Amino acid sequence: MLNEKLKNKNGITLIALVVTIVVLLILAGVTIQMVFSDNGIIKRAQGAADAQKEAQDKDSLATMMAGYEVERLTSSKTLLDYFTEQKTKGDISSVTANGETGVLVTLNNGAQYKVNEDGTITPNKGENLPLAADEVAYTDSNGNKYSWEHINEFSASILSNANSVTTNDDGVMQATGTMNGNTVTIPVGTQMTVQVTQSNGTKQAYKVRVLGFKYDDLTSGGKAGITFDFVDSLLDAPMDGSGGVVEWWGGSNTDSNDGGCELRGTLNSTTLASLNNKDYIKAVNKTYYLGNWSAETRTKSDKLWLLACSEIWPQNSVTDPHYALAPGDETGEKGQYPLYKTLVGSKAYSNKNSNLVKKLNNSSNIWWLRSPYFSSSGQFCNVDPGGGCGNGTPGYVGGVAPGFCI
Repeated sequence: MLNEKLKNKNGITLIALVVTIVVLLILAGVTIQMVFSDNGIIKRAQGAADAQKEAQDKDSLATMMAGYEVERLTSSKTLLDYFTEQKTKGDISSVTANGETGVLVTLNNGAQYKVNEDGTITPNKGENLPLAADEVAYTDSNGNKYSWEHINEFSASILSNANSVTTNDDGVMQATGTMNGNTVTIPVGTQMTVQVTQSNGTKQAYKVRVLGFKYDDLTSGGKAGITFDFVDSLLDAPMDGSGGVVEWWGGSNTDSNDGGCELRGTLNSTTLASLNNKDYIKAVNKTYYLGNWSAETRTKSDKLWLLACSEIWPQNSVTDPHYALAPGDETGEKGQYPLYKTLVGSKAYSNKNSNLVKKLNNSSNIWWLRSPYFSSSGQFCNVDPGGGCGNGTPGYVGGVAPGFCI
């Protein structure tokens, strides 16, 4: 009888123990969930602290913006100029341009914000998130991937440093700057990727390459950080298919509203709108001759433009009518880009050069230049399929490989 009572008592104790353990495990699970989950006490406390820090950062930046609004009433200072000055006061660790009307500000606490001319201040929380495949413009030698926003940051950083452009051991121009927190060196000739939206809505990747640094003149003043051109033709089109009087690249008069040839209008409207880096492309001044052996030039502002003969070949054939320079004038349409000095060297325009061949739909084809053919009243120069200088009537459908600046 006593043994049976002890057995019963032991049984009851074991059941109670098991129940107690189960209850404790449930309570532990609930506690862990409450404390450590994405919506737990720790996360919410951290979120509240982050929100308070962000609010303080925004208040500080808003105060700076108020100062900028006051200063711009009496000066032509840009947003970038103003925040660069603020950097010297201790709260900002770095500031770079962000598009045409904004800046990317990194505070001393490591937080980064996009500040726009209209006063909007947005945390740049996604800066270090992995890029989607179609967002990658460039991958450095360490495997770091960068978007066109980062390339724009790099451009601003080299413009702010007078010693950023050097020559490497091979004699190639290169620029050293920062983007996405990394110090990066990019030589002339480096290729990057632009995504282009096609007429059917799909995207297609095109390669572009660096022609030079701090070379082209911004319409707004100063220099553009980086100049690119397309490795192959982006599209095919006539220079001017309307017939009648030929309009040179930007038109024949000084009126800024004179649109010039049809292709210039297309490039700076529908073609520009199709590029995924359009928000970072800067307007620059491009000069062109009026043709007919005239030394007269015009200068117009363009975001997309065609290269000129003198930007490709050396200026050693100026008296030849095929070469788009007026006799005795060697600088009218700008000089050779650094990359073309490497690709062409001292070879004249008449030499075939495989380095100048561009493809259209995987086949070598002519590609248009903005230079007029001087011995004809109605033709433009081009680069022929063999890489030499040619010419054609404006209605001819040729390849288009535009340049642009960031």
